[in-house]
Amino acid sequence: DPAAGIEDALLHHAEKYVPGFRDRLKGLIDISRENGIIPVFITQPMLFGEGVDPVTGVDLSAVILDERTTGLAGWEILKLYNETIIDVGRQESVLVIDLAGEMEKSSEYFYDTLHFTNSGSAEVARIICGHLKEYLGRRGRDGSSSDRS
Repeated sequence: DPAAGIEDALLHHAEKYVPGFRDRLKGLIDISRENGIIPVFITQPMLFGEGVDPVTGVDLSAVILDERTTGLAGWEILKLYNETIIDVGRQESVLVIDLAGEMEKSSEYFYDTLHFTNSGSAEVARIICGHLKEYLGRRGRDGSSSDRS
């Protein structure tokens, strides 16, 4: 049962890898802030997962990524890490740009599982730039947040 395999993989990652990933994110935040750097996190998009590629008509959940992993399973595992990034960002008041949530799953934007075509790079830049302009517009010249008391 493929669904059972996904659940087993998610549990394995959640127990074995995500806690260390969470700790490393918090460490990056601490190091950044200690050095006067404003951290910004960005989630990782992926071509495969739920849906159909609008360019090729391929079912992105059924693509075989390796001998044990379908496109849907790979996406569900990556989502676990992306959700961790979002959660840590919320807890630590760090801007998180949810690129994975905003980027369309289309082979127009990806030339393989994770890497962007030129069109994809332009779309990434458009999304990130929009969020950064809004975020930086709310901050003072010295980098402090103008919406904090």
